[in-house]
Amino acid sequence: ETVPDGDESIADHVKAQVMLIVGSRDHMVNPGPSRRLATQLGIETLEIDNSCGHLAFGCGGDAPFEAVIAFLHIE
Repeated sequence: ETVPDGDESIADHVKAQVMLIVGSRDHMVNPGPSRRLATQLGIETLEIDNSCGHLAFGCGGDAPFEAVIAFLHIE
């Protein structure tokens, strides 16, 4: 499938529930496009701001895990 253009939005094609977790200081993957997609989709976003860069999730303490558990409605 092609990337939407013109009047179409990527949001018109995404049917899944999505949560974005992004490391704000990631120097391997630019977080900008993910942030723009999150804005287009109007989805829940967790931005981890620590010095771990691309490994931000793993050294973000319990907060990232708690956010995923809450998003997935796991008790």
